Parts: sequence; C-alpha cells; structure tokens
Amino acid sequence: MLKAIGMSKIKSAITGAAPIQREMLEFYRDLGLTIMEVYGQSEDNGPTTFNTQSCNKLGSAGPPFPGVELKIAEDGEILVRSPHVFVGYLKVPIPL
Repeated sequence: MLKAIGMSKIKSAITGAAPIQREMLEFYRDLGLTIMEVYGQSEDNGPTTFNTQSCNKLGSAGPPFPGVELKIAEDGEILVRSPHVFVGYLKVPIPL
C-alpha cells in the first residue's frame, strides 16, 4: 500500500512541532509505516525526547535523550535541564 501513495522507499518517519492525531499514527502504522514523534524546542538546541523503532509509544514524544532531565511544573510547564540547553538570548541580560 505504501507504494501506491509514493512512500515505499521511506526507511523511517519522524514528526515534531505539534502533536499528531493518534488516528493518523495508527493509519500509517497499519499501512506499514511507523511514524515516531519527537519533542524539542529551540532553547534545547534540537530534540529533547525521541521515540525510536524499538521504543515507540503512540501519542507520546518518547523518552528523554541521555543526559536530559525533565520535570513538569505544577502549572504544566515542561522544565528541561541538560548541557545542550542554552543560557540565554543574544544581548539579553541573564537574570540572577
């Protein structure tokens, strides 16, 4: 079926930037294409969490990369600590 929709050569598929509907993930999985979700933000200089072929839970953004600490604040904010999180924006003083 993937050949019929021009996707027969895809080795792996990744989605990010916004949540994808579970039904879409299931649709493509049923066609034989597993789509892995990733979470990241510019302040993290790339991905923070990542699903893999061997660890892919539909509807999740996967486990954190090694060395990444995650915590959900009481207000729902995602808190990230890692060496790859940048310290601030250019020419904006860092509050002490």
